[in-house]
Formats: sequence, structure tokens, C-alpha cells
Amino acid sequence: MAQLNFTLDTEIVKGLFTLDGRDQAMAKLMEAILNQILCAQAR
Repeated sequence: MAQLNFTLDTEIVKGLFTLDGRDQAMAKLMEAILNQILCAQAR
């Protein structure tokens, strides 16, 4: 099993807990996670 550590912007995390920006924050969260995975695989 692999262990992953992600660095996330605090605004993304805050957005996940607000009703207004939840969808946009989730999209940014997924983008950040996938980008970090792809960067790690490219190494």
C-alpha cells in the first residue's frame, strides 16, 4: 500500500466547508491532487 502526502492551499480547504464555493473547491482539490500525483509519477 502506498502512502501519499498532499500539499493543499488553505483557500481550497476553507471552500470545502462553505455552501457557496463547495463545488468549485472540490474541483480545485481534485485538480491539485491529480497534478501532484502526475508530477510524482513523472520523476
